[in-house]
Amino acid sequence: MPAERSTPLQLAPVGDKAVFLDFDGGRLSSDAGLVLLKDPDEHLGFTRALATVLSDPRDARRVNFPRHDLLKQRVWHMAAGDEDAHDANTLRHDPLFKLRRDRLPETGAPLASQPTISRFANRVARTELSRMALVLVEQCIASSRRAPKVMVLDVDDTEDPVHGNQEPSRYDGYDGGYCFVPLPLYEGLSGRLITSILKAKRFTGSQRLAVLKRLGKRLRHAWPNTLRIFRGDSHCASPEVMPWIEEHPALS
Repeated sequence: MPAERSTPLQLAPVGDKAVFLDFDGGRLSSDAGLVLLKDPDEHLGFTRALATVLSDPRDARRVNFPRHDLLKQRVWHMAAGDEDAHDANTLRHDPLFKLRRDRLPETGAPLASQPTISRFANRVARTELSRMALVLVEQCIASSRRAPKVMVLDVDDTEDPVHGNQEPSRYDGYDGGYCFVPLPLYEGLSGRLITSILKAKRFTGSQRLAVLKRLGKRLRHAWPNTLRIFRGDSHCASPEVMPWIEEHPALS
């Protein structure tokens, strides 16, 4: 008996070309899951909001890849498991990667090369990382239809081991290796990410306090009647943080 064939999945058109997804062979991609990323990103405006806080010192007359395109491509790399962009020169020709950039899989121009992606990632400044963290906060606030009665701010430094000689990684004695130690903040009741701040080593008490002050001010402005509960490991109970928490009744 002949094998049953599934009906091709029709995607959004590219230019005047209809686009279908099937499994009949031809030029293949191992990253078909990327088709699920474009529509949610465009609906939320997530990567576009992140791109707006990044500077671009390049001569606009010689730019082939705008910063938003480079950011989206970098996000796709990480979603496909290429955290360090080592495979960017191969993936720039991948039909699914090109399709997500509204380029025809076979005849469309390739995406940015590995050197271009690396230069883009390396020129992000510390102040821009802070502004990107605030974009995450705004995304979290916008995702709630109504103000929550209670929020649990889960704070905990997280080890992110390096896989080579990435800058500016540091040796961390507690974790026993070279790593980054980003500071993610989650809403403990729902599990939603509020924001995350990239850093090469653990935050000091004063740095953690500065983050809580800025975050508390923004959340208080958005949800003035929400009770915010701070929850963290023992190293979060620093002399700088604890007195400030005790002075603010809305943050227990």
